[in-house]
Amino acid sequence: MSLVASSTSIPNEAERRRPEWCEATGEWIALKEGLWLFPKPIVEYFPKFVDGRAVFATGSSYGDAFDELVETVLQSETISDYYGSMFGLAVDMIQRNYHLNDEEMSALFRTEKGNEADDERWRQVLAVAKGSAPKLSPAGGDAA
Repeated sequence: MSLVASSTSIPNEAERRRPEWCEATGEWIALKEGLWLFPKPIVEYFPKFVDGRAVFATGSSYGDAFDELVETVLQSETISDYYGSMFGLAVDMIQRNYHLNDEEMSALFRTEKGNEADDERWRQVLAVAKGSAPKLSPAGGDAA
């Protein structure tokens, strides 16, 4: 339970879907209120050539700006850097599937320090952003 009261009501997931919303291309993640579908990028591995030598590189179907958001999370050194960049990444992802205003996103992404369920939620968001995650059904269980 949050000590900071929120006057924003949580939106209905189905009513906020964008026309391009597609369950087949995303992963369900339990936010503070209900399951929401986070789009999953296609991640590719490829050689990048530096001075004639091939080095390992990755990129996503969402482009360089998205890839930089993921990298910023991975390079975070402080808790404020981590959550600041995770919130930015989560907003980018959820806005690809839903019409949500700032207050609604703030309510959905509210995080309690030390709460294991909240910590797991952010691990799932990052896993989806990196192109992997367990497939969950809308009922919350693993889909077979």
